[in-house]
Amino acid sequence: MKVFWWVAFTGLLLSFLVLTSLPQSSGEESSQSKTAAKGMVETVAEYLEQVPVLKNVPLSPLTIRKIIGHFLYCFLIAWSGFYCFATFMPREIGILRIMSVICLMISTLGETLQIFALGRYPSITDVSINYSGALLGLFLAYFLKQKILTTNLGEQNAKSLSRFD
Repeated sequence: MKVFWWVAFTGLLLSFLVLTSLPQSSGEESSQSKTAAKGMVETVAEYLEQVPVLKNVPLSPLTIRKIIGHFLYCFLIAWSGFYCFATFMPREIGILRIMSVICLMISTLGETLQIFALGRYPSITDVSINYSGALLGLFLAYFLKQKILTTNLGEQNAKSLSRFD
């Protein structure tokens, strides 16, 4: 199981960095991808248009799809990264600190790589979306691990156990 987390973490991390450094597609393909975003994304867009606070916020289906994609991708990177480091680090608080710094670096690096890709530009908003997804994944993994330990082993044994196998 330990190898699975390492493979998942490195695979997700490498694919994220490669995908963020790819050039933007041409305008025609981009407009096709806008019309191809059907289903859940359009439902979310229609729902958000009904919220009075968000009436003046321009949210297209492509924007919503991008937000969901960035958020979930970084969520998965942080989730798998937490369990990777949990295989050899005894303290979960140390893992949280290290992974929060790593997630911030990954979010920033992903946007910095877009400087070199044609037709793409970095955005602080994207960094914050990436980082918020990563933090949510990180803290959910931490709290799930704590719940598993306390449920299966009891309060006393959970504090003395240092690794998740």
